[in-house]
Amino acid sequence: MGEEKVLRLSKGIEDLSIEIDEYPPQDGTLEALSRLIEQIPNLKRLELHAQCEGTLSIKSSSLENIDFTHNNSNQLKVTECICPSLQTFQLACYSKNGSNNGVQLAVSHDIRIEDSERTIYPVSEWDFVGMEEVPKSCIVKVERRRR
Repeated sequence: MGEEKVLRLSKGIEDLSIEIDEYPPQDGTLEALSRLIEQIPNLKRLELHAQCEGTLSIKSSSLENIDFTHNNSNQLKVTECICPSLQTFQLACYSKNGSNNGVQLAVSHDIRIEDSERTIYPVSEWDFVGMEEVPKSCIVKVERRRR
């Protein structure tokens, strides 16, 4: 399939659901996912089911909703999120025996969102590392679950 045909096909994709169940993932898997997300010009919603470790960079001018509520690994870290259209970033926090698991977002001050009882974090009030190019109106939603 030619590159032009692949580009035409990607323009029609608005919803993308990806499952990665390799632990650890093969070298280059998360980098390839980052490139794929960046290359889909009309992507609105991204859902990731991951049971892996590593870092992920997300860049998309069109992405509005990121859903990582289906992840069980606390070793997957989002280090960069450059999404000027982003409205919601959803993640899950699983609690078992006092420990928390889930996709990690770093906050520059001394509070871990995993340790807080809150469920909604406006980007305008929290300094999320790597999310400097996300609208201040964006909301980070945390679903707290018990195992």
